[in-house]
Amino acid sequence: MGESAVALRYAEALYELAKEGEKTSRILEDLAGLKAAFDADREGFAKVVHPRVDPTEKIALLDERFLAGRDSSIANLMRLMVRRRRESILRDFFRMYLEIHEQREGIVRVEVETATALEASVAQNIRQQLAEATGKKVVLEARLFPGLLGGMRFRIGSHLLDGSVRRRLEKIERGLRTTSLDA
Repeated sequence: MGESAVALRYAEALYELAKEGEKTSRILEDLAGLKAAFDADREGFAKVVHPRVDPTEKIALLDERFLAGRDSSIANLMRLMVRRRRESILRDFFRMYLEIHEQREGIVRVEVETATALEASVAQNIRQQLAEATGKKVVLEARLFPGLLGGMRFRIGSHLLDGSVRRRLEKIERGLRTTSLDA
């Protein structure tokens, strides 16, 4: 079984456990905090995932630096992953848990790119319209992209909706290039 498949199984198992305990949001927050702690302590994380470091040392390091105050389900799962030598799947595991959580909780993540900062009222209007169109809760991630002349680009999953001025100008240009001037 590939590492992605293993990461998916661990993520699904944790989600099901969290759902049974009615603590899916708490687990998600704890995992986000754990990932942030790993990102902040790159040296510690490197030891946790290094194949030559003894599992007992890894578990002690996890307990000392990363697992204090975390939900026991997460702490136990992290220790189990270390004992089974599955540390290499941690990044995939975090990503897959988030995807499973959002899918099963009816959440859609939308990235919107604009040339200038998105005003809060505009962001709220976009979020509301997308929620009505999809029937899901919308998490809107606004990003500045100075390369846009104006307008917006939306990314929903693997779909890109390009409503930028640059895109419209490119369409006009293509139309002009294919138009015959014989009149």
